[in-house]
Amino acid sequence: MRGSFTDILEKLAIGRELAPYESVYWQASNDETGELCSAEVRTNAYADAIEAELQLMSGDNGDGTYENIKQWLWCECKPRNGGQWEIITARVQGNDFTNVKYNWDEKFCKFFRATVRVLKQGKVPDLEELEKTELHDGEMFGDRQGDGSGRNVKINTNSLVYDNKKGMGF
Repeated sequence: MRGSFTDILEKLAIGRELAPYESVYWQASNDETGELCSAEVRTNAYADAIEAELQLMSGDNGDGTYENIKQWLWCECKPRNGGQWEIITARVQGNDFTNVKYNWDEKFCKFFRATVRVLKQGKVPDLEELEKTELHDGEMFGDRQGDGSGRNVKINTNSLVYDNKKGMGF
């Protein structure tokens, strides 16, 4: 997945260009469970890199601190050849997600956008459920058993051109 600076920002739920050092932040909390979920997209000092991050915090101590802070998602986007931007590295639950699944960058962005949608509603998203629906493994690279065939089919072209039993062609 490649695109312009604004294309990548749109994939990450931002509808405009970000200036250097600018960030967009969403959060929602659940007082019953003591959870807080936050998502952020930010640029660096020169606006030549974009980072997106999703954190889930639990165990509210009542003073604004949390016992457990888990970085659920993180990615970094940079420009490549011809000024086209792309996600160069991504992590999901601390594990490398770069090139792990077919269409991994699109799936990452879909998951991030789905989370932001729920956060905008003022709810803490069920990240495990969103992970099942948005980061699913239904598609595969062409060298596996999904989109391509691993079987080498041999076709005898002579039998296609000539019908040997009747002595005639097609």
